[in-house]
Amino acid sequence: MKSYFVLNENVILIQGAKRGLLQDLNCSRLFSIDSNSKYYLNKLLNGESVEKVLAELTPEENNRFKKYLDLLISKNLGYYSSKKTVCGNYTKEKVIDRKLSTVWFELRKACNLNCCHCYMDCNSSSDKGLNLLNVEDWKRIINQLKKFKPKKIILIGGEPLLFNGIIDIINYCKKICSESELILYSNLTLLTEKIIQAIVSNKVKVITSIYSNKAEIHDKITRKDGSFNITISNIKKLKEFGVYVKANSAVMSYNFNDISEIQDYIYELTGVRSKIDIVRDVGISKKNLIPSELETKFQRIRNKPNFKPVNESQFLKNYSGNNCWQGKINITCDGYVSPCIMGNDFIDKRFNIRINDMNNIIDNYLITKFWSVSKDFINECKDCEYKYVCNDCRPICTENGDIYSKGKMCNYNPYLGEWKK
Repeated sequence: MKSYFVLNENVILIQGAKRGLLQDLNCSRLFSIDSNSKYYLNKLLNGESVEKVLAELTPEENNRFKKYLDLLISKNLGYYSSKKTVCGNYTKEKVIDRKLSTVWFELRKACNLNCCHCYMDCNSSSDKGLNLLNVEDWKRIINQLKKFKPKKIILIGGEPLLFNGIIDIINYCKKICSESELILYSNLTLLTEKIIQAIVSNKVKVITSIYSNKAEIHDKITRKDGSFNITISNIKKLKEFGVYVKANSAVMSYNFNDISEIQDYIYELTGVRSKIDIVRDVGISKKNLIPSELETKFQRIRNKPNFKPVNESQFLKNYSGNNCWQGKINITCDGYVSPCIMGNDFIDKRFNIRINDMNNIIDNYLITKFWSVSKDFINECKDCEYKYVCNDCRPICTENGDIYSKGKMCNYNPYLGEWKK
């Protein structure tokens, strides 16, 4: 009697140009497969009998491949069966969920600071001449968002506290979208007692940035003398009222030797572990701020297969569309829309919140142009076995305006199955 090798349900083989990847969606596990094993395993998964496949091999290869199949069985990835079965493919339809997870309100593009690394290159005159949304415009947007029940609404800039109606926006967001988590992302140098009251009464979370535990370095980065002391003082005020405050930091040439000290300082100040990110080369070139050793140390450039396994829900999301953009929308201070806060280069001037409702923007712009851009559409990545477990940042990877470019953040060649040294 013939025997067949069958992968367990929700264990799938992702085909790369050279190698393969077994993904166990039941237990969130990954198993890399060399080109030879992929070739013969494919034959089995397409319904050829074990006996027929083994007959193609030399005695030594035969013994080695049987041990390989036994190993897969011992890992609870598959089993022998007397029934011919075609398996290993993911057969579910791609699904893009219309739900909103994150909405950014860019209340102002202007900023009272002039940080050297800012991905938006903000300064005090950044939104000069723009037709800015006013309080009533933002209220209409909030009304439209109500039915979408976004998980998070994040008030950003520039500097959002430059927006004269910031308290009105905070109050109205919490009134209309009461289930949404409301977050204020601010440098906190313009914080007033009235704004603090609005933050406290509406249970707003606050995220800010601290670039050093030394005032002179922080101020050098913000290009504003005294900014460090004001931000630190206002963090302490907010903490006195029990406000959740998180302070992140950007790593660059000015501070990369002090990262551990900065993290310890921030944790002592806020009680929350900080997020450390390398300066992103978006907007006016920031290459001079990014020492090459940072790219390797903080794994911005991927040089080895250190991918995290995903469950079926996350796999379906990555399989269906962009792993980062789905469910996200950024609304600029003049009403235009992008898929994220670093996506200004992707703005289509036909879609402005003043003349398009949220349904039209989601269905005819965000889903079709951004949310649905899975790795199956990205040059080279589409032929990579890691494509459904690999996360990237499209604004950073985009080259010469090509949203489908692989970029320079990954050194894997799927056609050779090798990592560039």
